[in-house]
Amino acid sequence: MGADSYPEGIEPSRYRGQHTAVPGAGPAIERSDKQVQDIHGGIGNPFVVNDTLRALYRNGTIDDAQLAAGRQFEEDFRLARIDPLKAPDLSRVPGQGGSEITTATCDAKDRVWAALQRVGGLRSMAGRVLWHVLGEGMSFRDYVKSGGGITSHGAVSTALQIALEIISTPKRS
Repeated sequence: MGADSYPEGIEPSRYRGQHTAVPGAGPAIERSDKQVQDIHGGIGNPFVVNDTLRALYRNGTIDDAQLAAGRQFEEDFRLARIDPLKAPDLSRVPGQGGSEITTATCDAKDRVWAALQRVGGLRSMAGRVLWHVLGEGMSFRDYVKSGGGITSHGAVSTALQIALEIISTPKRS
């Protein structure tokens, strides 16, 4: 993609360009439709990755509440520190000041486990898809190849949609 493809003629960094496009979601990265504050306090116009949730939202498969629930699950999964690490997390090294488990980490773990229980636990198809696709960031294709019990992209999408519907609906007392 050339510089004329982006507003203001600014291309994303080469690191942003490493993302692979989600089939049917458009380019792998694009300008966000929302402005944010940049590191200098000015108005920023960031690039965003067209990930699985964004693709499902853009094609109308999930609604605002499901998108928000999915983003919350992703955030909680990371905050709970149960995601697989690609490189050593130095905050977990004793003596580095980050090895303590915080209240926020414990609360995030509780929210992850509560969401998984609401969809039937890790043995359920919806629970496995939540864990691997949203939690670990696995693509539909990689999840199907992993032998997770689903043999088509459509089935992964449906399982994820069902899981998001369940966790986005307020729990009844």
